[in-house]
Amino acid sequence: LAPQVGWVWIIAAFYFVLYLLIALIMPGLVKACVGELTRRPTASFFMGLLTKILLPLIAAILAATGIGAVVIPFVFVALVFGAWVGKTALFESLGMGLGRRFGAAILEKPLVGFLAGILIITVLYMVSVIGLLILIMISIWGLGGAVLAAFGGLRREAPVVREAPVMPN
Repeated sequence: LAPQVGWVWIIAAFYFVLYLLIALIMPGLVKACVGELTRRPTASFFMGLLTKILLPLIAAILAATGIGAVVIPFVFVALVFGAWVGKTALFESLGMGLGRRFGAAILEKPLVGFLAGILIITVLYMVSVIGLLILIMISIWGLGGAVLAAFGGLRREAPVVREAPVMPN
C-alpha cells in the first residue's frame, strides 16, 4: 500500500468495510476461527498452505469426473468466503493477543481487537517487500484457520455411534 497512490486506498477501504461487516454480522464464525488460530497457530498456517496446494488437484479431479462444472464454482466461492472470514479472525486474534500481552483489557474485546489488528497489518502492508510477504502469510493463515474451524464444526456435528454392550454367554 503506497501512501501516495490514491486508488489503492480505495481498494483497501473496500476490504476494510468487507472485513468489518463480516466481524459485525458473523461474530460466531469469526470467534470459531479465532479459537482455532489461537489454539493451533502452526496447524492453521500449514492447513492453509495445504489447502492452497491441493486446490488445483481437487479441481482437476472434480473436472475429470464430470460434476466439476457444477461443484467447482461452489468450492471456489466457499474458499474465498472462508479466506475472508479467516482474515477477519486473524485481525481480531492479533489485536486481542496484543491486548492480552500488554494487559490492555480494551483490546480484548472482539471489535476493538479487530480494529487494532487491521491497523497493525495495514501499517505492515505499507512496507514494500514486507507488505507483500505479510499479505501472502495472512491469506494462507486466515484460510487455514477457517478450514480448521470448518472441520471442527463438522466433527462436533457428527453423531456419536455407540456400540451395543456385549452380553456375556
